[in-house]
Amino acid sequence: MNAASSNTAEKAGRRRLSGSTASLVGWRAVRWLGFYLPLVFVAAGALAFLSVAVWGWGRGTSVPLAEFVRIWPGEPNPAVVAELLLPWLILIWAAVGCLIGWVVRGRMALASSAARRQAARRPDRAAESPTAAVDAVGRWWRADELRLRRTLARWGLPLACAVVCLRLAVVWSNVDRPADQYDYAPYAALLGHIPWSDASGYYEGAQYFNTFGELDIWNQRRPLNALLLAVRLGLCGERLDRALLLQAVLLAASLYLFAAAVGNRYGPWAALAAFAIAWSYGRLYVATTLSESLGLAIGAMAAALLLQAQTRSAIAPAAAGSFALGLAMAVRAGALFLLPGLVIWAVWQFGPGWRRRFAAALAVAGGIGVAFAANALALRCYGTGENVAGSNFALTLCGMAEGTNWSDVYEKYRDRLDSAANEREQAAFLYRTAWERIQDEPSVFLGMMARNEKQFARDLRPWMAGLTSLPLPPDQSIVRKIARTNRWLWTGMLAGLPLALWRWRRGGDWKLLLIVAAATAASAAFLYLDGGFRVFAASWPLTILCWAIALASASRPKLSAPAAAHSAAVRQDATEPASCQFCDWAARLGSLWRAATPLERAGTALIAILTLAALVGPRISFALTPKPTAEMIESAQRDGCWLAFPWPRTAAVAVVGPGDTAPAGMPTVTVAQLERLIDRNIHERIHVLRPLPPTPFVIINVSALTRTQSQVLIGPPDALTLPTDFLRLRVIATESPLHFRLQSAEPARPR
Repeated sequence: MNAASSNTAEKAGRRRLSGSTASLVGWRAVRWLGFYLPLVFVAAGALAFLSVAVWGWGRGTSVPLAEFVRIWPGEPNPAVVAELLLPWLILIWAAVGCLIGWVVRGRMALASSAARRQAARRPDRAAESPTAAVDAVGRWWRADELRLRRTLARWGLPLACAVVCLRLAVVWSNVDRPADQYDYAPYAALLGHIPWSDASGYYEGAQYFNTFGELDIWNQRRPLNALLLAVRLGLCGERLDRALLLQAVLLAASLYLFAAAVGNRYGPWAALAAFAIAWSYGRLYVATTLSESLGLAIGAMAAALLLQAQTRSAIAPAAAGSFALGLAMAVRAGALFLLPGLVIWAVWQFGPGWRRRFAAALAVAGGIGVAFAANALALRCYGTGENVAGSNFALTLCGMAEGTNWSDVYEKYRDRLDSAANEREQAAFLYRTAWERIQDEPSVFLGMMARNEKQFARDLRPWMAGLTSLPLPPDQSIVRKIARTNRWLWTGMLAGLPLALWRWRRGGDWKLLLIVAAATAASAAFLYLDGGFRVFAASWPLTILCWAIALASASRPKLSAPAAAHSAAVRQDATEPASCQFCDWAARLGSLWRAATPLERAGTALIAILTLAALVGPRISFALTPKPTAEMIESAQRDGCWLAFPWPRTAAVAVVGPGDTAPAGMPTVTVAQLERLIDRNIHERIHVLRPLPPTPFVIINVSALTRTQSQVLIGPPDALTLPTDFLRLRVIATESPLHFRLQSAEPARPR
């Protein structure tokens, strides 16, 4: 090489070096924006939220969590907007991180290809290939993804709890928030704290059980939700707000486990997307006593265990996951076709050899059977035999056979249903009627199935996009931008799904997604028009995998311990001699527990705790709750009074004006806030609360023990907070079943 060519090569090398340095600096900035800045914002927000809650608790405020929302000025409230945007922001973070990862991988592939071509053309200049900077960026990005995954594994649970509890803070604060067509809190949690409609039925059933030791007829449809609510109320001293806080922590832990399982297989970006989409659904119900929140929590645990079974090709987590999904379906029935679908998946997925496939199918079917047996046992132990689990589906099925909905069927056969002795007989009559109609006119039933399916397919994409949208008027630019981003985002995620399935084709991931999609579509044909997307609470975590795994990391994460190691551990323990059959089974279970990952142990332990709480816990909560005497009940019925719980054993909100004080610890709402809520018509017939009585007054949920349905009662604070276990109430009826007004109150039995 002569001097001129040497100088030219040296100048070219300096240009490549300066370009590589600029590239490294740029990618350092990108990694800070992609990884650490969002984490800093989330951690700072969670710390501020916790600090304000502790400060409010130290000051003795009635609802410490709500103080974080109330301290912010402005309209709309910044905390409310932040809570609404959190799922969308997390989803955007996941999408941007995934996109950058693929850009990095693409640049590495292009640089490597260019280096190979240059080496082929000019072997003497192969060492001058500028791939060092690109390789460094790739190593940094993979290391940062691993660091993010470990950080989320370590701190994800408290961050998830902060996100979920922020939703409770927004609902309990009663500050003005945008009307959301998907939000059930304004309807099912009146003024943020008072259960209404179906939520009131579950709350009343839990109180009724803790008082009398048996479920009422309505709650025997889904006994597990009412029983677990009764246990939480017993643990929390009958305080509904504390019981809901326990429910929120359970939901946060379940979503954390679900996201961790997704991250183990598909990387941190898919985990963040899974959490965001699942939480955007769960936030609609977490502040209520509806069964959707508990069904989603148990369903998330089931999805986590099933994903672990998919990752490790292990049968034990598949059996535990199927048991959990059966419990979730018992709590909130929905896509029931998914349960036999899991048995098909077990035969299809677990191999090699038919012996192992048969063992997997038997384990999964056994898990589902044990779950339904636990539900039946709870109903037998705590029910009265006047109803059967899932009896409300009879109305839905009969409505489809008639070509209408369940409410029209109820009105059509009201006289016949009212003459039935109990709901068991009503369900039997409706099933017979539905079968006769289907035999006479099967085209009507098939047409209703087609209508259900068509409406489900039409609503799916707007529903998914609407979950992570900002419910503000569309004339605002930020709303239009978010809506436009959501449309492109969801379309891109569906477009990226085939690539993710192709990358994991050897793991058989497409089999599970295919069965989930088919079971969801088949179930929608029977349930969608009557229940909407509420019916998919238990299977929602599995359903959203179709979108979440589209954001799988460009570099596949390392999997957990392989199934071979698990099988070897089991075989080694099985060869050790046992003194008896029981010891042999105990040794096998111990080996399975030792071979399980920490995530599987945590999920299995949570499911076991919930099952024991549903079967054994109600006896304990019933024993700890004060009981009315027979004389108290007979006296109240004879005098035309209601026998009810005082606050804080029931849900209540104090309405105060300037200078007014409320009972210590009771949630409050100002007259101005109540007037705005009435003007916005957040609840049917809420306008009948006017004219409002002089402040202060209390709006309280009254589960009258001498009646069969709870009502909302308005009265003075002193009368409804008497130091007694039970109140004798005389009430004045109004023109609406929404509420009654208090005439007088007296203690039924002083403490």
